[in-house]
Amino acid sequence: MRSVEQAFALVRSLFLDVVALVLGVFVAVEGWARGALAQAGVPRDLSTVVLILLAVALFILALRIFGGLIRVLLVVFLALLLFHLLLGATGA
Repeated sequence: MRSVEQAFALVRSLFLDVVALVLGVFVAVEGWARGALAQAGVPRDLSTVVLILLAVALFILALRIFGGLIRVLLVVFLALLLFHLLLGATGA
């Protein structure tokens, strides 16, 4: 049972690391874009619209880049959960 819990922790940690990476890149790009738009004199309302469009584009890009990894992590997590439930049901 202990190894299944360790595997859960590993998969969870990998997933959280991917999320942290994506959020870190998003924050860096958003900060750069906000500064560039302010320096260029773009009005605040237009800047907000551009930043929202940039956020959507970054989200789609992250899904395209990490989509396969997230899918694999989800399948592994669900397989481990099933294995854990089966071991718990048999009393092993």
